[in-house]
Amino acid sequence: MSLILFWSALNFSQIVMYFGADTIFPKSHASQILGFKFQYYQRLEVYSPVPFGLYKLTALLVKEDFIDLDSIYAHLLPKDDEAFEHYSAFSSKRLDEANKIGKINLAATGKDLMDDEKQGDVTIDLFAALDMETEAVGERSTECENNQTLGLLTGFLSVNDWYHAHLLFERLSPLHPVEHIQICNSLFRLIEKTISSAYDTVRRAHLLSFGSSSGTSVDVINTENSSRHGSFVDLPKELFQMLASAGPYLYRDTLLLQKVCRVLRGYYSSALDLVSSGERVVDPTVGQEIWEVMSLLPYEVRYRLYGEWEKEDERIPMVLAARQTAKLDTRRILKRLAKENLKQLGRMVAKLAHANPMTVLRTIVHQIEAYRDMITPVVDAFKYLTQLEYDVLEYVVIERLAQGGRDKLKEDGLNVSDWLQSLASFWGHLCKKYPSMELRGLFQYLVNQLKKGQGIELVLLQELIQQMANVHYTENLTEDQLDAMAGSETLRYQATSFGVTRNNKALIKSTNRLRDSLLPKDESKLAIPLLLLLAQHRSVAVTPTSAYAQLIPSLDDLVHQYHLDPEVAFLIYRPVMRLFKCRGSSDVFWPLDNNDTQGITSANSESEAAEHSGNLVLDVGSPSKPVTWLDLLNTVKTMLPPKAWNSLSPDLYATFWGLTLYDLYVPRNCYESEIAKQHAALKALEELSDNSVQQ
Repeated sequence: MSLILFWSALNFSQIVMYFGADTIFPKSHASQILGFKFQYYQRLEVYSPVPFGLYKLTALLVKEDFIDLDSIYAHLLPKDDEAFEHYSAFSSKRLDEANKIGKINLAATGKDLMDDEKQGDVTIDLFAALDMETEAVGERSTECENNQTLGLLTGFLSVNDWYHAHLLFERLSPLHPVEHIQICNSLFRLIEKTISSAYDTVRRAHLLSFGSSSGTSVDVINTENSSRHGSFVDLPKELFQMLASAGPYLYRDTLLLQKVCRVLRGYYSSALDLVSSGERVVDPTVGQEIWEVMSLLPYEVRYRLYGEWEKEDERIPMVLAARQTAKLDTRRILKRLAKENLKQLGRMVAKLAHANPMTVLRTIVHQIEAYRDMITPVVDAFKYLTQLEYDVLEYVVIERLAQGGRDKLKEDGLNVSDWLQSLASFWGHLCKKYPSMELRGLFQYLVNQLKKGQGIELVLLQELIQQMANVHYTENLTEDQLDAMAGSETLRYQATSFGVTRNNKALIKSTNRLRDSLLPKDESKLAIPLLLLLAQHRSVAVTPTSAYAQLIPSLDDLVHQYHLDPEVAFLIYRPVMRLFKCRGSSDVFWPLDNNDTQGITSANSESEAAEHSGNLVLDVGSPSKPVTWLDLLNTVKTMLPPKAWNSLSPDLYATFWGLTLYDLYVPRNCYESEIAKQHAALKALEELSDNSVQQ
């Protein structure tokens, strides 16, 4: 009967629209007729639900602009306020149940607690939240039948009228209408239809790139090649509205979720022109698909999205229950995580992190801040994580650093708090072990903190340098180590290498990653701002490199623009002074080491000294405007009051700050000791070789 009513009204509406709706049949009359029909099913003596054909008919008439949405909406029950109040009570109950997950019962006896935590009985529950959600959907099944506004929303989706469906999604957002299976499936069908053409474009690009002869499955899509073949992926704004309405419930259709990720990746690759020239195949897992989309965004945008995810956890009972369950399971695993069961429990941690990266990683970081002994097993267990989880982990670490309410210094005001020291040590070990860790976000945070005059978090930079570059900060040097500091670079390294050889491959890789994070090729370089800010905090930060002179500002800028003290400015500029050389000789660098120049320096003639100073030029690779030693002396004269130069030469002042301990003192005992060690090691190798030959 409802189907006959639908087709009759459909034909009637087409006739009316053909002859003119306003003159024959006013819109208000049609709304009242349909309203009376809806009111009939609202009577207490009528037990049958509203036929779906009536919803579809109403949606079609609204879509064709035959009736107004507001005029028919006034006839529907229940009213919004009443429905919102009813759902609020239902949702509060579910949120309370989710918050109870993982809570400890203080009335439980010791035996009960021991039974709950049996040694070796470690399990994880990835479906507890889904089970709770299934029960909730079952309880709300009658709501979709009795709520006429939800039925009208389903009708709009069935006739592909997203404009009016989106209006109802926004109006009924407190009810979370997408929880209902019927509405959710209709929305998924509309999303599938919207992305069909874009997905075909991405799929064709994949087939053109690889072809059937490559042996690659056609389900594995390389969306980065779409632009290469001239196929621009364009998406309507309505798709993003649909995805926002679907929210976390996209988990119900894994295949659709993967398609959406692939299409979004192709869209951003086309829009941002981030097409890779390499032939790289996308991992078919959902987590990897999500990361392929996220990786196209700057880290600032990614971190902002992670913050938005946190807000969703607090509003949706299903997501909150999943978060609480993951937190409880993570704590159980961490209690038993050790070197002996690292492989088994490490994979359990990875499974939890795949489903709830933010919650699991934040829980682990909390535990590490309290228990430093967990750093080594946790870092080893993280080898099973994906790139998305590594990125979320850096966000969590920065979030913990920026979070207020905790003292970063102990009560003595001198030493770093235990939680901050543990967090810094954990981050240093993690970045050294896994090359996938991105450091740019943390470095930018440190720069921002130094701009505010806060340098306590520099303990993280210290740990990174110690772990990734093997440059250790030692407060109490031995006499031999202190004596070796006056020697060459090789002697200094041997005295402070702590048993690590220079050609260690892992050390070389980690050092290069640390350097590339500070001096990236295609992005703004953070090394120089960080260096200058460190200098302003009276810290030592020297980076020996051939391009050092081209990166740092001039001595005049260091003193007058950045307002550094002379001793700190010369500390930064000292390596650059070594690049001054004579115009006539490319082999003689400052400080000059020949008798002629020494005679000129000791002469009393100011004209000869000035002429000699003009012969020294800064060698930075063919600069447009050469910097002479005389220019440097003119800058030096501005550092002290004019009266100071009556008894002090600017040349002597610059030489004093430019020389190092290596120029003045030779640690002969240290050299002889290290040479003896090398001879002993060589002799031991020869004896070992002779013994092996005799055997």
